[in-house]
Amino acid sequence: RAGGGTMGLYLSQPDKTKECSTGEREDGLAYGAAALQGWRTGMEDATLVDLAYGGSGTAVFAVFDGHGGPEVSAYCAAHLHKHVVPLSEFREGHLGDALSKAFVALDAELLTEEARSEMRQYAKDHPPSKPHIGDKMQRMR
Repeated sequence: RAGGGTMGLYLSQPDKTKECSTGEREDGLAYGAAALQGWRTGMEDATLVDLAYGGSGTAVFAVFDGHGGPEVSAYCAAHLHKHVVPLSEFREGHLGDALSKAFVALDAELLTEEARSEMRQYAKDHPPSKPHIGDKMQRMR
């Protein structure tokens, strides 16, 4: 439809508004990030930027795609660190191995009642911008 209406879970025109952020560490490591909603009726992705991840010299930049809903991507961005930082692979610089293990653990955590409760609360606190969007949390109840 013309005039910026919606078609199901998609807009008839993409939302090209960009949310941008920048930062720099004392050693000169700098970043720039931008988020764009696009065709979806609401932003579903979450980002993670940490220039001293877990108190280390490692910087982490991540985008969590919101296919499971914005509450899932926000949960992952907020909780990934507790699965990465304690790992010996992380401390020893084997970051790929650390992330692989952490993602498996985080995936399992998403199925716990504690995680589901937190995601339900996030969904309540951040209602969809359009009333026709299905509540993805229904599948989790």
